[in-house]
Amino acid sequence: MKPEPSAGRIDGDHTLSAAISSGDSNDVASDLLTGVAQIAEFLGFSERRTFHLLASNKLAGAFRIGRRWHARRSTLTETIRRLERGAA
Repeated sequence: MKPEPSAGRIDGDHTLSAAISSGDSNDVASDLLTGVAQIAEFLGFSERRTFHLLASNKLAGAFRIGRRWHARRSTLTETIRRLERGAA
């Protein structure tokens, strides 16, 4: 049996959103995308393409905790808006 993690500890077995939602930051937790699948769905890309973008640091604001990728919806949305303004 696996030992219980210490309070406040964030590791590969516990999502960041669960750790954040236990505090007063529910807006942060609802804004958080956890894992390549959620990020890919939000962006409308395949998981493979999304993983490549994450691994090559081409998605601003995405970060890893342990082995899991995380990104904020608001940060990705703002990045897309900036790219659209630059392309116009």
